[in-house]
Amino acid sequence: MSVVTTRSIMQGYFTAMVERRDFSQFFTADVVWTTMESGEQIRGRGAVRDHIGDAQTRIFDAHPEVINLVVDDGVVALEALFVGRHIGEVAGMEPSGVDIRVPYTMFYRVTDEGITELHSYLSPSVVLEELHQATLRATDAPTSTVL
Repeated sequence: MSVVTTRSIMQGYFTAMVERRDFSQFFTADVVWTTMESGEQIRGRGAVRDHIGDAQTRIFDAHPEVINLVVDDGVVALEALFVGRHIGEVAGMEPSGVDIRVPYTMFYRVTDEGITELHSYLSPSVVLEELHQATLRATDAPTSTVL
C-alpha cells in the first residue's frame, strides 16, 4: 500500500459519488461503516452503499463541500459540510424542501483492495436538529404582500 494507491482509490470514490455513479466498487466486500456518535455499524458493500445513497439521494438531495482532505498511506481524513435539500421522509418529518449545511468529519481506512472502514462523525442528531431549525426558519419567514 502507498499514498499514491490510497489517493487513487479515494479519488475514484469521490468522483463516483459526486457524479452519482456506483461508488460501492471502491469498497471491500466486508466494508464497515461506523456512526461514531452512536457506535452503530453497517456492514457489507451493498448495505453501506444504500446507507450513503439514502442520505444523499432519497432523504436529501445532498453533496459534500470539502474543506480539508488529508491522505496518508491507508488512511484518509475528510473535513466537509453536508449540504442538502430535504426531499424525503426522515424521523417522521415529511419532505420540507429546506436546505441544511452541517459540518462533519470522515475517516477512511484503505487497503489495496479498497475502502475497508468508514468512521462517520456526521451526527444524526445534529442533522435532525438543523433540519428542524431550518424548517422553523422557513415557516416563520415574513411574507410580503403587494398592494
